[in-house]
Amino acid sequence: AAPPAPWQYSAREARAEATIDGVPAGQLLCWQHVKGEACACGGSRAHLFQGHCGTAIAAALGVGRGCRTGRCRKPHPADALGDLIAHAESASGRRALLGTVAAPSLRADIDKGSRSVQTSRSVQTCRRCSLPPEAALDALRRRQGESSHLAALLAAPWLEEAIADDRVRRLFARDSRSVRKDCSEAWAAAERVRTLLRSLGMPADGEGAALLDVCSGKGMTALVLSFEFPRARVHMLDANGEMELSHVRARPNLDFVQCDLFSRDAAAALAACRADAAACVAVGMHLCGALSPRLLTLAARSPAVDAVVVCPCCLKGSLKERVRAEARRDGREHYAVLVDTLASLARDECGD
Repeated sequence: AAPPAPWQYSAREARAEATIDGVPAGQLLCWQHVKGEACACGGSRAHLFQGHCGTAIAAALGVGRGCRTGRCRKPHPADALGDLIAHAESASGRRALLGTVAAPSLRADIDKGSRSVQTSRSVQTCRRCSLPPEAALDALRRRQGESSHLAALLAAPWLEEAIADDRVRRLFARDSRSVRKDCSEAWAAAERVRTLLRSLGMPADGEGAALLDVCSGKGMTALVLSFEFPRARVHMLDANGEMELSHVRARPNLDFVQCDLFSRDAAAALAACRADAAACVAVGMHLCGALSPRLLTLAARSPAVDAVVVCPCCLKGSLKERVRAEARRDGREHYAVLVDTLASLARDECGD
């Protein structure tokens, strides 16, 4: 038998929800129309499958276990996802970019009182870092020849003072390879942000700008941005509510916002972070799977974001199969094809 599609449910547990151009498929369908009720979407969602079994549709999109009553009298669409993809492509006039994201039943609810939020804001004393400042710096210096970005970060005038702070140094007291990687990526992101701020006519210190580190993790990129652009307001956004983020309190221009990029209020979160800033740059470093197209789509469609920096990570879901097929056909590296695919999406979304 053929293996199940990556967005389908197995007999026991959810796999993943399909995404179309980075948006969870279930959010693209007008469910009131499916039920035969008057809707208030104004045509912004797909009006398909009226009178059909909603449970069967949800399962086909990856947001339910399917109709298991055995006596369902409503019709089941033969290919709900395919029909929804066709509708999206007809509406946009271009080929849809497919992917997956963890199904809603597997995504943790956003808890505003989470550990991440509490440790980023609380004034309680954090546990002391056992790694001496000089040891943290030496671990980076020994490998600075491996990366020009790491070497540039080590030359930053603020670094020694930053690592002297226990709260900041805890971010460096991890597996040395991971720290070097995070540092290199963070400096590379800062260089791209510097170029974009210049093109937007913003001051070199970032005054008047809002910088968003989307899917930030513990926020090495955000931390570097907060030092390199001390007059900018830097926001970390991540769905993980179980992080220790006491280093956020070490920077007066840095904060943390718990936000799931696939939630319905993600666009509103980006807008709230911008607030009254003169310019806003969103940064997505090392984004996995469908997160890259999701951020690009959100940024392109949100008037709050003026520019975006995206560094994709791994291949997952339908996007993986598409990229691998094109790479084999053209004899190119997978990552190069992935970047070109995402660049094409950005051009389509922005219209220039």
